[in-house]
Amino acid sequence: EYDYRSDISQVGFQSIMTIANASDHLFEFGVESNFYELNTGEIRPNSDTSSVNPSNNPIDQGMENALFVHFENSSANRISYQVGVRFSSFMNYGSREGFAYTGEADLINVSDTISYSGFYNPQYGIEPRFNIRYSLNQNNSIKLGYQRMRQHTHVVSITSAIAPSDYWKLSDPNIPISTADQVNLGYFTNRRNVGISIEGFYKRSNNVLDFRDGGQIFLNPEVETATILAEGESYGMEFKLEKSGRLNGWLSY
Repeated sequence: EYDYRSDISQVGFQSIMTIANASDHLFEFGVESNFYELNTGEIRPNSDTSSVNPSNNPIDQGMENALFVHFENSSANRISYQVGVRFSSFMNYGSREGFAYTGEADLINVSDTISYSGFYNPQYGIEPRFNIRYSLNQNNSIKLGYQRMRQHTHVVSITSAIAPSDYWKLSDPNIPISTADQVNLGYFTNRRNVGISIEGFYKRSNNVLDFRDGGQIFLNPEVETATILAEGESYGMEFKLEKSGRLNGWLSY
């Protein structure tokens, strides 16, 4: 009866300046900019006799700009480290109308209709990160790391449809940017060309877009009424055994 189409376009620019010296110090400074355009859903009848009418969601557009700094010290001392920070901004772009809600995002709670044009809804944030490696001796070391991530592109996996699919959506005035904090701790040893690593991680996420029971996402311009903002966490361990020399290989779990 019809063809369904959705797509993502991205155009970006990045420039990085790197300064390094013989004492294993590295400094990087960079800027980047990305423009996103999401076609979040479009239906086209595939014949003149089709009973389906053409329909489409508004185009979703936005721009991300960022500055970042990175410093690395990998000298022969017991402690080596990498530290960095990224300052990012995100703004929506285009002409559209959206709803303001009193309480939960639901059509029965609509309090006003707001018109947007040009660049709007600026959001700013800082993403720090660091990795520290401490050498206990020549063969053993411990690594500790932390990073914060900000993501303005959301995805909702729809598994209840006949053909499961992913729905992509940019942050907007009703869907905030999602954030995640991750911590890693690992132990590494290397003896007689055999390396063993054990590393654990914990990740906490906020403002994760999830599918609401009974919500209609397919060609819904007010997708916030069909989704909820959730929190999530993940944790686990990673193991790796590696052999070098005349016989090479690795096994990980």
